[in-house]
Order: sequence, then C-alpha cells, then structure tokens
Amino acid sequence: MDSWIIASRYATALLRLVQEAGDGAEVAAQIERIAHAVEDSPKLRKLVNESHSVVPRRRAKVFEDIFAREGSRLTPEVQAIIKLLIKNGRLDITRWVFFSFLTQYYESVGIRKGRLTVADAEAARKADLENKLVQEVKKCTGLDLIIETKEDPSLIGGFVFEIDDCRLDASVFQQIDSIRKHFIEKNRTLA
Repeated sequence: MDSWIIASRYATALLRLVQEAGDGAEVAAQIERIAHAVEDSPKLRKLVNESHSVVPRRRAKVFEDIFAREGSRLTPEVQAIIKLLIKNGRLDITRWVFFSFLTQYYESVGIRKGRLTVADAEAARKADLENKLVQEVKKCTGLDLIIETKEDPSLIGGFVFEIDDCRLDASVFQQIDSIRKHFIEKNRTLA
C-alpha cells in the first residue's frame, strides 16, 4: 500500500482523537513546529526517517527534545501517535502523517495554509500581496487563509505562492528560465 495513503489514515485517526479531546489547536501547533524542525534540518530528517541504526525509541525522543529545550512537553495526543508509529514500525512516514494531519485539521476548522516566497518582502508589503491572496482564496474556496511568508532574493522579483499541491510561480527567475529554455529549444531545431 502507498505510504501516503497509510500516512493519511494515521492522520485521520489523530484528527478524530484531537476532535474528541477538544485540543486540536495545541496539537496542530506542536505538530507544525515538529514538522518544520524536521523539514528544515537534514540531519534531523535523516535521524527520524532514514536511520535504521538508531533505536526507534531514541528517534522518538528527538521529538520530545525539540520541546524540552523550550520548557514544554508534547501533548498526550502527539505522544500517542508517535508511540503508535513506533509500535507499527512506521516512524519513517512521520513527516507525511504530520503534514496530512495539518491539512486535515486546518480544513476541518475552515482554514487553508499557504506559503508565499517573495524576492523582496518590503515590496510585497507595499503591494499588499498577502491581503490580496487571502481575499482571493476566501472568494474561491470560502476558507480563511494563513500565509507563511519567506524572502528569497534568488527569485530576482515577483513571488511564488503555494497552497496544498498547487504552485503559482510568478517570479522573474522563472520567467528568465522559461525564456532560456525556449532559446535552447529553438537553437536545437536550427542546428
């Protein structure tokens, strides 16, 4: 069975658990911090997902350590899903479970999460880009939008907006790359 389908089932079970307990916002916040920590750190990602030489319980402790540094603890629901993934030998799909849970949770409370990458944050603020995207998503889907904005000067100008599995690349870099590929293709036909 496909790992993404399995991850989605774990995420659905976790969503039901937090809906019954009524502390979905706290669980979502913790899972989001863990997911981003794992996503941003190649060493951490390798330890959690790929390292078979490390005992699974030690890999699970990594999640707890992320919060121990801040003086807080994992919620019982997050602890339960990590223990279940360990018990079933599925710790390698943790990231997928967490991202699937976040998507399902935010959708269940009428929120969509998007990622906006801009070349120049100040120019984006002046153009009120975030607000325009929020209004457009609300108009199209009826859902509220929370945007995480990052600055990446390599885009040269413009922006890249990602929501779910959709990507709108309106960056100058993309446009230049498209022109470059067009010229390469034209030169091949001339040769």
